[in-house]
Amino acid sequence: METISTFVFSIGLIIFVAHFFTALFERTRVPDVLP
Repeated sequence: METISTFVFSIGLIIFVAHFFTALFERTRVPDVLP
């Protein structure tokens, strides 16, 4: 059960960080380096 909760937490954290960086790039208007 611990591994499942840790896995779900990791996925949620990755999604949160991805959205955070997307908002940060939009706010600072830095050209996106990723394709």
